Amino acid sequence: KAYTAYKRVGQKIHPVLGVYPEDAKVNRTFPTDLLDSLPELPSQPPDFIPTERLTEERITSMEVNKDNFLWPEEEKLFKHILRLNESALAFEEQD
Repeated sequence: KAYTAYKRVGQKIHPVLGVYPEDAKVNRTFPTDLLDSLPELPSQPPDFIPTERLTEERITSMEVNKDNFLWPEEEKLFKHILRLNESALAFEEQD
């Protein structure tokens, strides 16, 4: 079954033979190791220090370790990573 509208011969699009220009080609390069660009994480993360955007109230409203699934060090590491990437977080409509 064909799910396209019937086209008359004058409406059909026919490809034209030609050479594809070299400057129009897309060169794709992939990094050898994607993990090279990531920063090293500390084995003992520092205590959470509130900032202007990432306040203590916002951290508690996230309920990071609500079910006590994470160890205390893992919770500190999560908060540390949030602090490193706080510019990517949006808490208000204007952010």
